[in-house]
Amino acid sequence: MQPAEDKRESNDTPLNDPWSKDHKADPYPLIRDVQGILLESQMLHKKLKRHVYELSHNIGIRSIFSSANYRHAEAYIANTFNSYGFDVKFQEYELV
Repeated sequence: MQPAEDKRESNDTPLNDPWSKDHKADPYPLIRDVQGILLESQMLHKKLKRHVYELSHNIGIRSIFSSANYRHAEAYIANTFNSYGFDVKFQEYELV
């Protein structure tokens, strides 16, 4: 088994080395990575906040006296998971 070939530029600097003085493609790759992570985190925060608001304010209270709200919440959650590509399956159970 042969070791993987190390592809280097003519000046023996590894390609895409963020610490290299000769890194011309992107002089700030680590900053760009952190910015991307922060942006993803902010987007996730907004999505989660929207789901919580939908369930708590728009659909509202779910109790034994408001079974319609259970069905609305069930449909909302199932549709959300389906939109993310998950196959949603339901399990029936009996209340005691």
